[in-house]
Amino acid sequence: MTLDDVLTAAGVDVGTTLARFANNRSLYERIVRKFPEDRSFELLREAINAKLYEDVERAAHTLKGVAGNLGFSRLSLMCGDAVTMIREGRGEQAEELFKSKIEGEYALIIKALSELS
Repeated sequence: MTLDDVLTAAGVDVGTTLARFANNRSLYERIVRKFPEDRSFELLREAINAKLYEDVERAAHTLKGVAGNLGFSRLSLMCGDAVTMIREGRGEQAEELFKSKIEGEYALIIKALSELS
């Protein structure tokens, strides 16, 4: 699959996202290929499992930014919702969001990226 095919399957608006990278496709591809190496998701999962809500907020906020910059808008929005929930004292709702949506969206992105040729 091509980069555009993979990114479109992951819900990325390729044109808008490329503009963030000054339309430098090779730079964007190098960075997006490194996304699976980013530890933000794993840190978020660990914090959720330990119910360490301050750490959940930090990791979700970081993942929100990374995902947003790379064009993974759905994941970014979900992480933003989790941050809001934590800040409003709704940690259990943030946990549910993580388990019901964030994990699945992250898995979809990682699967799509694994199909890059």
